[in-house]
Amino acid sequence: MLYLTHLIGLVLIALINGDCPVKIQPVKLVVEFGDSVSANCSTTIAHKGMGWEASEGAVDMMEDVHFVTWRVESLTHWDIKPICYIHVNSEQCELGPSVTVYKCPDRVSISTVNHKGPMIEGREYELQCDVQNVAPVHLLTVNWYKGQHLVKRESFSDKSTFPSNKTTTLQISPSRDDDAVQYRCEAELNLGPEGPQPPPIVTSDPLNIAVHYKPLITCSDWSPMINTPLDSYPYNVMGNPSPNITWYRDKSSVSTSTRLSRNDSGQYQYVASNVIGSASCVTKITVEYAPTFTCPAHYEGMEHESFLDKCSVMASPAADITWEKDGKIVNPLHNLAREDSGSYLITAVNKHGTEHHKLTINVLYGPRIKPDNPLEVVKVDEEVSLSCTAEGNPEPEVRWSFQNHVMATGRRQTVLTISNTSLTDAGVYTCTATNNLGNDIRTVSLMVESDCPIKIQPVKLMVEFGDSVSAICSTTIAHKGMGWEASQGAVDMMEEVQNITWRVESLITWDIKPICYINVNFEQCELGLSLTIYKRPDWVSISTVNHKGPMTEGREYELQCDVQNVAPVQNLTVNWYKGQHLVKRESFSDKSPFPDNKTTTLQISPSRDDDGVQYRCEAELILGPEGPQPPPIVTADPLNIAVHYKPVITCSDWSPMINTPLDSYPYNVMGNPSPNITWYRDKSPVSTSIRLSRNDLGQYQYVASNVIGSASCVTKITVEYAPTFTCPAHYEGMEHESFLDKCSVMASPAADITWEKDGKIVNPLHNLTSEDSGSYLITAVNKHGTEKHKLTINVFCDCPVKIQPVKLVVEFGDSVSANCSTTIAHKGMGWEASQGAVEMMEDVHFVTWRVESLTHWDIKPFCYINVNSEHCEPWLSVTIYKRPDWVSISTVNHTGPMTEGREYELQCDVQNVAPVHLLTVNWYKGQHLVKRESFSDKSPFPDNKTTTLQISPSRDDDGVQYRCEAELNLGPEGPQPPPKVTSDPLNIAVHLD
Repeated sequence: MLYLTHLIGLVLIALINGDCPVKIQPVKLVVEFGDSVSANCSTTIAHKGMGWEASEGAVDMMEDVHFVTWRVESLTHWDIKPICYIHVNSEQCELGPSVTVYKCPDRVSISTVNHKGPMIEGREYELQCDVQNVAPVHLLTVNWYKGQHLVKRESFSDKSTFPSNKTTTLQISPSRDDDAVQYRCEAELNLGPEGPQPPPIVTSDPLNIAVHYKPLITCSDWSPMINTPLDSYPYNVMGNPSPNITWYRDKSSVSTSTRLSRNDSGQYQYVASNVIGSASCVTKITVEYAPTFTCPAHYEGMEHESFLDKCSVMASPAADITWEKDGKIVNPLHNLAREDSGSYLITAVNKHGTEHHKLTINVLYGPRIKPDNPLEVVKVDEEVSLSCTAEGNPEPEVRWSFQNHVMATGRRQTVLTISNTSLTDAGVYTCTATNNLGNDIRTVSLMVESDCPIKIQPVKLMVEFGDSVSAICSTTIAHKGMGWEASQGAVDMMEEVQNITWRVESLITWDIKPICYINVNFEQCELGLSLTIYKRPDWVSISTVNHKGPMTEGREYELQCDVQNVAPVQNLTVNWYKGQHLVKRESFSDKSPFPDNKTTTLQISPSRDDDGVQYRCEAELILGPEGPQPPPIVTADPLNIAVHYKPVITCSDWSPMINTPLDSYPYNVMGNPSPNITWYRDKSPVSTSIRLSRNDLGQYQYVASNVIGSASCVTKITVEYAPTFTCPAHYEGMEHESFLDKCSVMASPAADITWEKDGKIVNPLHNLTSEDSGSYLITAVNKHGTEKHKLTINVFCDCPVKIQPVKLVVEFGDSVSANCSTTIAHKGMGWEASQGAVEMMEDVHFVTWRVESLTHWDIKPFCYINVNSEHCEPWLSVTIYKRPDWVSISTVNHTGPMTEGREYELQCDVQNVAPVHLLTVNWYKGQHLVKRESFSDKSPFPDNKTTTLQISPSRDDDGVQYRCEAELNLGPEGPQPPPKVTSDPLNIAVHLD
């Protein structure tokens, strides 16, 4: 008894100290709504009774037990708080487990707020995640994902145990890299270690976003094959929507279906554009193709003629060209030489192919006689052969003549053979080589010696008319007399002399033939003196035949050389010269010793290279070694010829400095008469006196023309100049605004540009960010100069307007107003709205939107402002609400009393309420909230809503009242407390089965 009293005393002490002598297992419960649940309450002491109190599953007090279980088959009370109680002596203590009733969301959805369709790069958008009918909210976390990356987590502080709808938002500013990115949100219930593992998660369907952005081009040059369509260009263009491509050349549009020819190489521009903007690229296109020849198969040309322009190769890239002749590599032909005749194989190779061309060259040139012995001596009755060898193309005809008689003819090498020579065969023999390009002459003197015993010294004389002359005739034998017979200076026969002299002081007889004779025994023999009397021409002149004035390239003309009063003609050679080059030699077969006039002609077909060339002719008396050395020559005054020809242009591009006159172009134009130059751009004439500006770069054509013809050149003119800036000193812009076109440098050639900020080199500004605000020093340098520019940037992170209030909650039909203000300079601001629009105003910093009676349910007013070339338009959040016309509660498909344990459905009807997504219907059983239901319908228009409640009444529910109320949760901007409309109560009677 003493021990029991002591034990009771210990229990009382424990109760006084606050420790209830019961044990709850488990101490913490996490149960899904509608699931079964149980907990044990046990004690080890004597007591007067223990049991469970709970809104579901209560256990009446029992004595003489040490273990009581609380059990519910389907837990449907959100705010249940079961308590185990125990009576010890006159005291009661109680202890209960922690019970969390959870419900996974009915659904989780993601959407965009106030926006449909593709987004635009750099603009701000709001995504919304709606979690429907979840409990408990304070254990809810909403996770936002961009692709597989977690970008935001949001939890809630609402301690209500009842299901609720939750909305969370995510602000995004998509870039082009975000096109086709998926966003999703997930509702995660973090229920602790007692809850299910892993934690329950409900995920929304993914939201695919499309981002529209202006085109961006990475520019590159292109070297396509010939016949490639222009639209095969390897574009590196990004843009959404997909950009349209437009091509230009010299500011004229070009079809993308154009197949490129070899003449289409040059500079092009293409523009990529979509609804967001445009970008352009200037690209150099070089059309490539395998080699092709513009070259004859056979060519016949004059020696020294230029061959450079007669055979050409077109290839891109340029071909490697080799010439082969007789299996050996040779140099390409420039000025033709006689050795160049023959067959060639020309090979042109580039990376696109190999082309061969066979060419046969025939080089034409006038005859040339090979030099040989000018004197031949032969005895009477002996045989002598005179040989003449000549070269020429065409092969020359070779002719031997003597005393105006043709003695032999042949080709190339011709031999004249004289048999049984006599004294009459002595004399000068002439070899003449002739082809259609001219002739050449060589003379050979033949001396025939006899047995007559006299000797004449000299054996041959060349005497100028009117000069003195003498010759000695001598013998070594006895004789009966010797003397000279001559038409001038005859010497009578004398005896007893061994020599006798013939002498004339002034020889004036042209046909004189002095003979020395001697009488020996009863015979007389004689020996003639070879004597030639010559006379230089009185004058030599050159002229054109039947033509005066300039000649025209390619036409045939005849030049004439007149030689006056010359003798002997058979020793005369007329030499024709073009500049310093001998082009023709002509001799004469006339054997008369008397002076005569001679005329010779030269056929010419002048080219442009002959303009200003001098032609001359000279009369040369070739009198042999006995004559004067060098031979007498009389030369005509030179004949200067002028050759008219159509213009020829060597075309080249040009890079002049700005302000250079167009007529300073470095022309490489030949033409006679001097050509007139006319300039064109885009087929319109351009004055040559214009001074070129920076806008004058491009493709030009100039035409050179004279009376003979015309030629044209297409040239690219690149106007060069030092850098200049088109850039403000101060600029205010919005974040993400493109700055590319706001500050530019004009320079040619392109400038090297550096940006400095706070003394450090930085990248040029593209799309503005908040970090870009500050002062910059921009330096541009090219070969013509250096230019510096100071720039201050102020970047607004958001649209630079402020709307007050930022959010409006207005009852339908009430008045409403909001102010839009800015602190910066702008180009106009105003309000757009279906009610109360305010037209754009400049020079204001404050615009008010006001409506006296707001009746547009879906109104979306926004304030807009134009800053620089950008336009931004923040929206004002306006919620228009309407209280329900009435709220009613009823039973579905049942009237009268209910029966215990059966299932029944109650219905709450809310009539004509807006907006539905802010409506919550609360269900009450007596004073206990038993259910809350919200709605996801985003329509701003009034609607009717119906919600139901499932009940299974017990006997304790007999006489209980149910009611429902419609509550508009309009946020802190709405009326407080929130507007509520409550149904009349529904009394239920419960009958026992």
